[in-house]
Amino acid sequence: MKILVQISRVLVGLLFIFSGFIKSNDPLGFSYKLDEYFSVFASDLSAKQDSLSIAMGKGSDFSVSNIQLNKQNSQHQLSWHVHVDTSKSVNEKGDVIDVNVVSNLEVSLDGNPIFKESFINGDSNTILYQAILKASVLDNLVCNEEILITGFQEIDKKVALDLERFVKSDSIFVDFFNSLKPMALWLAIFLVVLEIILGLALLIGFMPKTTTFSLLIIIIMFTFLTWYSAAYNKVTDCGCFGDAIPLKPFQSFFKDIILLFFILILFLWKRYINALFTKRVARNLIGLSFLFCSAFSIWCWYDLPLLNFLKFKVGNDIEALMQIPAGGRQNDHILRKFLYNNEQGEEVEIAYDSETNQWIPEKNVNWTYISYLGEEIIAEADKAPIHDFRIDDKNGINHVPSFFADNTYKILLISHDLDLFRNRAIDGVNDLAQFCEKNNLGFWALTSNGVEKSELFEDENHLNFKFYFGDNTNLKSIIRSNPGVLLIKNSTVVKTWPSTRLPKPINLEKLIANE
Repeated sequence: MKILVQISRVLVGLLFIFSGFIKSNDPLGFSYKLDEYFSVFASDLSAKQDSLSIAMGKGSDFSVSNIQLNKQNSQHQLSWHVHVDTSKSVNEKGDVIDVNVVSNLEVSLDGNPIFKESFINGDSNTILYQAILKASVLDNLVCNEEILITGFQEIDKKVALDLERFVKSDSIFVDFFNSLKPMALWLAIFLVVLEIILGLALLIGFMPKTTTFSLLIIIIMFTFLTWYSAAYNKVTDCGCFGDAIPLKPFQSFFKDIILLFFILILFLWKRYINALFTKRVARNLIGLSFLFCSAFSIWCWYDLPLLNFLKFKVGNDIEALMQIPAGGRQNDHILRKFLYNNEQGEEVEIAYDSETNQWIPEKNVNWTYISYLGEEIIAEADKAPIHDFRIDDKNGINHVPSFFADNTYKILLISHDLDLFRNRAIDGVNDLAQFCEKNNLGFWALTSNGVEKSELFEDENHLNFKFYFGDNTNLKSIIRSNPGVLLIKNSTVVKTWPSTRLPKPINLEKLIANE
């Protein structure tokens, strides 16, 4: 057991240090992953709402059940107005009788009509109305109890309903996870530094009880996260090793199960973990490591990752990476299933193979088609390493071909969110855009915000360039800075800069001249 403990100690310690270092090199990327987890949990834990059904009668009673109301609209007022018109006639006995009964129903939201319908001679007890569902104004609403509104002597009456009381409240956990999102970056830095410190503490045998207990808590948390990602396909990459070693959810989950096994051994037999240094030396080593790792992680956030594992790193050919590698699968391999009747009248299930363009089993021309049963994907098409890079104008036209057709140097400015645009960088990017214009170089600015917001941002900050539009996730994966600048020649990345040290036009001119 002593040998197994020492083997576990080295494996776990080195893996935690490696994982922490990779993520501390790119804390912003890890914070994106944490933010994604927080959003998923807040969404999945939000109160599920029911459907809406309103039943109204021609008599004095109105019944309302299963109210389903959208939380965003919970302060709004829903009202309905029922008016009955009756045409009368005199029978042979001289009695006045009702011939046609017309119930006119109008429904309004905040005073604005959203639905209107008439019922002729409808059953007074079963004039059912689902106006909200039909009008698609309010989705995801709820009420568990049936509400009976009685006592209306006049059918021609307006009734206002406050929707707030019918909405299910979220648990405190939804607010908790939403409150963590603004702190994602600092939580990311704390976690990556903690990983490194615990790995180092385990290797040198510092405070084994506290260290092994902390490792056990962390690995249980990580195992739950990776299980949740794998089971519900919520976060397709856990971010365990950042962009350096992308892992699929089940790969991450099995990795954590193996780690959990070794950490349990360390936790149960921690008495065999011997100290390599005196307590004083160990404390100093842990303290210095904490300061260094924290400073390193903060610097990589402030500037750029020291080791760039992104697809748009210096030296990469973007256009080449947008192609599926040679030998890769170009299309999905699909089996489309059908149901036919054969000559004997028996039902036969057959499938069409998109890969071989053949029927399995072979179809007889005399068989009669019954129905389509769906499809099964045997193998998905391979994706290009870069498959979501777009440069759309406000009309939705993609200008990527024009971007690559320009064989000169060009600047690509990235701001995935204009609300986070570093204000001190505005003058610098304006100078770069002006330099490109004077020297007939391309200047392309990309954001994931909408047209209206980008145009407002351009006007407010007196920018001398216009934004194009791209996918938010893709823009985050181009450069870890907002804004960030890339110098590109043809389709190859030559140089990258964060917003904290944008190049001066004169330095950019020298760089291009020396290339």
